[in-house]
Amino acid sequence: MHVLIKLLAVGAATAMLSGPAWSATLVNFSTSATAIANLNGVTSQNSASDQVSAIGDQANAYATIYQIDPDTGALVSGNARSQAVYNGDSGTASLYAEGLIAPSGGPAGLAFSGSAWNFTFKADEAGLFTLNYDFGGAFNFTSFDIGWAGDTSESFAIGVNSPPSGVAFSRSLTAGQQYALEVRNVSFLFSPADFNSAGGGANFRYAITAIPEPASWALMITGFFGMGSALRRSRRQAVLAAI
Repeated sequence: MHVLIKLLAVGAATAMLSGPAWSATLVNFSTSATAIANLNGVTSQNSASDQVSAIGDQANAYATIYQIDPDTGALVSGNARSQAVYNGDSGTASLYAEGLIAPSGGPAGLAFSGSAWNFTFKADEAGLFTLNYDFGGAFNFTSFDIGWAGDTSESFAIGVNSPPSGVAFSRSLTAGQQYALEVRNVSFLFSPADFNSAGGGANFRYAITAIPEPASWALMITGFFGMGSALRRSRRQAVLAAI
């Protein structure tokens, strides 16, 4: 099992921001699901995706596979489901493997059916991205990578008894640029069943807008007053000259 979580930056930079003077506006968010089965070297795969842009809406993706073993007649079926939601403050991506049916002669049921992997993140006003994960099943976790596009990823080891935890990113943001937080390549590995894997991912895309610092606002207001005073003086001089 391998989980890869990356924060990707796209677009052209137009103006660098100093300090936490920025605002993140959600552009859109999407989710995807993938289910894969392999019987006697024959692989079947089905994928689905969904994208929405309204806060409070939910993106949902369902991928279902059915495959018959030509030698034994065994049926392998399963459903990978993912959903993403953004409530205006933070976003959550949930990934599920459910409705799994083991092939004939295999285990009667799979204990992790219906369990969810939840990823919740939040971007605060200081430019800090925080990601929390919560795994709702007894999976054999190994590790996952967290990094930025173009940077060296960091690896974190996690085991089945590890408590839910969180990871914080910090990055200087650029006005006029878009940033996408991606949870991707999430994989559920099923062994010894022939339903090999299910998983998916989610993408939350932000547009960054500059917000003037208090000192900048003060300078702007002072400038406006100065312009107003100069304009009034100019008008008085014009009136006196006309008398």
